[in-house]
Amino acid sequence: LRRARADVIHVHEPFTPSTSLLASISARVPLVATFHASVRSRVYRIAGLPLRPLWKKIIVRIAVSQAARDTVEGVFGPGVRIIPNGVDVAHYADIGPPPPTGREVLYFGRIETRKGPQILVEALPALFAAVPDAHVVIAGDGPLREKLESSVPSALRKQVIFTGHFDEADRLALLSASTVVALPAIGGESFGITLAEAMAAGRAVVASSIPGYAAVARGGLDAFLVPPGDPSALAGGIAGLLRDPAKAAALGAAARERARTFDWPVVASQIEEAYHEAISARSQSGR
Repeated sequence: LRRARADVIHVHEPFTPSTSLLASISARVPLVATFHASVRSRVYRIAGLPLRPLWKKIIVRIAVSQAARDTVEGVFGPGVRIIPNGVDVAHYADIGPPPPTGREVLYFGRIETRKGPQILVEALPALFAAVPDAHVVIAGDGPLREKLESSVPSALRKQVIFTGHFDEADRLALLSASTVVALPAIGGESFGITLAEAMAAGRAVVASSIPGYAAVARGGLDAFLVPPGDPSALAGGIAGLLRDPAKAAALGAAARERARTFDWPVVASQIEEAYHEAISARSQSGR
């Protein structure tokens, strides 16, 4: 840090035992911190009081969403602004609208409980009953993959594909081929990066109404939000969009426009403003 001769130091999750904590403690220049967690960590519960001097040292405090702000302010009090995570909107600009006769549902992300792929698998019978020619692609890997793959009813297995690990080129191809994106996370998300990526691609999204997703998408305006952990609602939301291509296209167009809110140039300008504020505040205080 001394060799860098920085004008400001920006750390992420400054209270997590890591380089961020060490940098925060040793910083001799204005300190900016971003908080991501939407679930109060063990560190917060145990070390809230000892960490208070470090909290006061942070000149500009940022949270990536309202859920993240509520978490940190619930321990340390007010004084946190929201600057969301960024998405490279231009990266998805070449993805065109889905074909009007498309019936492909995409889940992409880690195959683990908190991301909710098990909810999508539970929704399959109702979804295929409503839209018999639908196809579902579950892209990603993780601890639940084997179990979920084997739990798909044998009669439906020709219409459900588990891709395993995918790279960035695969991600773009998967989004291009999809009609509807399903993101049924049940919690543990302070900000829906995957959701924002699907929206930047102009896809109609059916997602759970957890706080971290509600910070990105506005239900009924640029995504279809359903109660978390509800396979029936998830199936209904997906089927409704597959059966109404015009509605899906309109929702996807609105989603793409909403994603511009999280475009990196927009977010970067807010962060840059925070840096200038921190430097100015430090100069005025004479610390």
